[in-house]
Amino acid sequence: MIWNNYLLNSLHRVCTFEVLNQAFTRRSRSATTIKAAKEKPTKWLITILLCYSLLLSYGVAWAADAPAWGHGPYRMLFEVDSAKPSAWSMTLGAVAHIVHKVGIPPARLEVLAWGPGLQMLLKNAPDAMEINILQMRGVRFVACQTSMRRLHITARQLAPGVSVVAGGMAELMKRHNEGWAEVKM
Repeated sequence: MIWNNYLLNSLHRVCTFEVLNQAFTRRSRSATTIKAAKEKPTKWLITILLCYSLLLSYGVAWAADAPAWGHGPYRMLFEVDSAKPSAWSMTLGAVAHIVHKVGIPPARLEVLAWGPGLQMLLKNAPDAMEINILQMRGVRFVACQTSMRRLHITARQLAPGVSVVAGGMAELMKRHNEGWAEVKM
């Protein structure tokens, strides 16, 4: 971004300097100079227009490169407390979409499961393969230990790579205080 601003400012200075230089350095007013002076403004006008059109087109192209969601870093926490397959399907679809469109280096994504939502983080869950793929791409899946105790789920029953946090609500508050966006599914 700094390089783009430097390039635009330099091009602007060059175009402006050339025009001013030609306008103020005419000292001799002979007949040939007057004729040449009448022709040069047209040439310099074309040069100015070309320079500014280049600046404008470069600026528009540069603005078009910026994604609709702005520049990162992004941090999103998806909270899932439902055992309904539709809720998990929607969550995993949204997470996969962000991973595809934004990418993981600029985005940090975490899926927090608590209560009945823990059922989908088990080894034998229908979406275990998709969870594993998203983990390989950098998405973090966490399970609430308090809910695990209440539902009699052990850490061995969870899919590989799922982290366990002491409390889902504590994790939610921690991420909120760190500035993460929260999405309740």
